[in-house]
Amino acid sequence: MHFSIADTQLIKDQNHSFVTYNISINGSFHCSLRYKQLYNFHEQLKRTFGANTLPLFPPKRLLPLTPTQTEERRSQIEKYIQIISQDQRIVSSDLFNGFFLSGQQETQNSKMEEVIVDVFQLNWQSIKVQIYSTDRTDIVLDSVAKALELTPPLIPYFSLFVVKRVDNVCVPIRKLQNFESPYLTLKTMNSVDSSHAIVIRKSYWDSIYDDEVFGDRTAVNILYFQTLHDIEKDLIEANKETRRQLTSLQAKGSKQEYLQLSRTLKYYGYIQFEPCFCDYPQQNTRVLIATGGKELNIRAYTAAEHMKEYSFRVTRVRCWRLTTSLHDKLNGCAINANTSSSSSSSSLSSCQSTGAANTRFELSFEYLLSKDHLQWITIISDQAILMSVCLQGMVEELLMKRNGKKIKREEPSLQYTTNGTAGGSRRGSWSYMKRDGSSHQISLPRSVSTDAGLAYSAEIHNKPLKSSHSSHNGFPTKSRHFVENDAFNGIGDIGDDDL
Repeated sequence: MHFSIADTQLIKDQNHSFVTYNISINGSFHCSLRYKQLYNFHEQLKRTFGANTLPLFPPKRLLPLTPTQTEERRSQIEKYIQIISQDQRIVSSDLFNGFFLSGQQETQNSKMEEVIVDVFQLNWQSIKVQIYSTDRTDIVLDSVAKALELTPPLIPYFSLFVVKRVDNVCVPIRKLQNFESPYLTLKTMNSVDSSHAIVIRKSYWDSIYDDEVFGDRTAVNILYFQTLHDIEKDLIEANKETRRQLTSLQAKGSKQEYLQLSRTLKYYGYIQFEPCFCDYPQQNTRVLIATGGKELNIRAYTAAEHMKEYSFRVTRVRCWRLTTSLHDKLNGCAINANTSSSSSSSSLSSCQSTGAANTRFELSFEYLLSKDHLQWITIISDQAILMSVCLQGMVEELLMKRNGKKIKREEPSLQYTTNGTAGGSRRGSWSYMKRDGSSHQISLPRSVSTDAGLAYSAEIHNKPLKSSHSSHNGFPTKSRHFVENDAFNGIGDIGDDDL
């Protein structure tokens, strides 16, 4: 997940005025919160997880803040949230999920009411589910699974995604999280652009997991409609003869055989991104990006408009970072860099288009190109945040397999005492402070798939946040705002032939 606070706003009512911080998650606006709400959240995190596991929170001030001080506090809060969101113990806790879910509800002034939500499979068949407007993602996913008659143990193999429907092509925007209401999120996004929709699709990367769901008719249908969409929209490569075979299998209704053949094809199960720009193999190269199959795949356009393919294996990515900058499209340069996930910004020599200034998103990753040779590679794309989320998902799946774990529902996450050991705060003992200073108890309903997803080892879940300077597989780290790859294989693990 990627948290950012792009700006603040001054709220005035009859009695007084105050500043709120506009928080976006994975590129989409989520909520607007006051400093005192975030400070109260921090105090509860300290009591639950221990002060020594948390970064510093910007201190209180007695006098009103100047514009410069407000901007400094905005930056500090943004970095604070970015750091704690890297700790799986925190982001899987009811306190974290309940706080940001409550923040979304208060920001939209949403009251709990029964609503009908359309969730689509990728044949654009609608599944209408009746939910409450404030239900979080896992509750809605359970309702969809029940409507489709999906076997409960298989629910963690699938997730809800927000997509943009462009000429009947599904363009992925982001995966919905448990600290948000899908109904409220879709309402916010469609208030700006009504082409957004919620779809159900598989949530795993390795096609080997297909074998675990093939015994369920509903699961096969979900996979089949997703694959059929990707084949028809040329997102999966298939020659003429293979397409003929697929068409024949489709006509016969042989869905599982269709999937078995599709699994042999390039880009099966990948997420494809819109054309963008990269500084590899050279500056300002126009590229197509795809993630899946344990790789970040880059197809670069050559001067002759041919394409050359480069495969960047996930286990060779040492770390990555996300950067946002205000970009002067008229002069082709960054006019104000703001590195949201690292301590320094990597900029390219030219921009994607011309015109007025706008926000530019960059994904940079450090890659082991050859033995003892690490190189930073930067991608400029409006979908850079989703690319980062995909990288994280593939890494977590690799770690899960490495530790002999399977996709399954997890037990409710343990709570922690002030020294960081399991046991501490009682579930339901946290509160959400509203803008007016009043509070209500955080109470999250449990669901069939609560805390569902990839089941990782306790070692992965419970490790504390890394210090600012450390060593990772023999290479020194530079900033705590990098996302480090625990699946990275360093020099000692490989030979030149492996690169």
